[in-house]
Amino acid sequence: MILHFLLGLVASAQATSYYIQPFSQFTHEASAIVHGTLSNIHTENATSPAGQKVIYTYASLEAKEVLKGPIEVGQSVLVREIGGTKDGYTLEIPGTPVFTDGEDTVLYLGPENTDQSREITSLELGKFGTEEKNGETTLTGGLFNYVKKSDHNLGDPIPENLKPWTLADVRALVQKQGGK
Repeated sequence: MILHFLLGLVASAQATSYYIQPFSQFTHEASAIVHGTLSNIHTENATSPAGQKVIYTYASLEAKEVLKGPIEVGQSVLVREIGGTKDGYTLEIPGTPVFTDGEDTVLYLGPENTDQSREITSLELGKFGTEEKNGETTLTGGLFNYVKKSDHNLGDPIPENLKPWTLADVRALVQKQGGK
C-alpha cells in the first residue's frame, strides 16, 4: 500500500523547466511574431513526429499585425499546442499556453509544421497578453511572468526583461535585429 502511494506521488509529479533568456534574444530566435485575435479553438487526435498518439489543441490567429516573419496581415495562422481533451481523454502538459476564444494576444511562433500549423516558442513563455497603457499596447504575461528572482528562484533578474515592452518597442527591436 505504501509503495502504491509513493508510485502515485512520483507519477503525479509534474514540472516544466524553462531557460529564461533576455527578451531581445527571445525575439531574435522567434521565426514569427504576430499580434492578433484567437478563435476557432478545437482539439484533434493526432500522431506526434515520433509516432506517438497525442492530442493537439488548435486555434486560428487572425493576424492584425505581423512584427516578424513570413505571415501577412489579415492571414489566419493555425496555431497548435500539444495537450487538451478529446473523446474523454485529457493530455495535460505543464506550461502549455491556454487559448481563449476572442483573446487579443501576441504570439512568438516557431517554423511551420507539416500540417501548416505553428507552435508557440517555449510553451507559455511565447504567449503574451496585451494591455492598453497611455495610448500604447503593452505586452503582459509570457516570458515576463518569470522575471523576478524572488518569484521563481531563477537567479538574478535580466534587466531588459524587467521593463515594460510595448508593441512599438518590439517593432523597433525586430528592425534593429534586421528582421521584418
